Amino acid sequence: MDKIWLIIKREYSVRVRKKSFILMTIITPILIGLLLIAPSYLNTVSSDFENENTKNIAIYEKNFFITSSMMNSDEINFTQIPSTEIQKIKNNLEESSFDAVLEIIDDDTINIFSNKQISKITLKEIEQKISDIIEKRNYKDAN
Repeated sequence: MDKIWLIIKREYSVRVRKKSFILMTIITPILIGLLLIAPSYLNTVSSDFENENTKNIAIYEKNFFITSSMMNSDEINFTQIPSTEIQKIKNNLEESSFDAVLEIIDDDTINIFSNKQISKITLKEIEQKISDIIEKRNYKDAN
């Protein structure tokens, strides 16, 4: 047993004294940290770039329940449009001042039209606002 301990001790000291072991001991945690932090940093940078402009979204709804409760935020401005204008705006979205058209048919059917890709952050904010309004209405209906 004494000889095994001597062999382990010698192998350990030989391996630890190598420059590659010392370098990898220092570099590996730094690389792992960069691999974890870099994607989230790049995501926030791209999100900030997308959110520089305020999005103008036209809303059409028959009964005006949800649209009357939609509040503007720093990133999104909602504008109610009449039924006569919705088709014109959807057909000429590039020429209109709106970035997207939100058509609310009922609580389960909501369509969004846009000529360019809508960011996930913007979609999530719209979904959250609509679900909050529907939830408040359901609470009010249930007393």
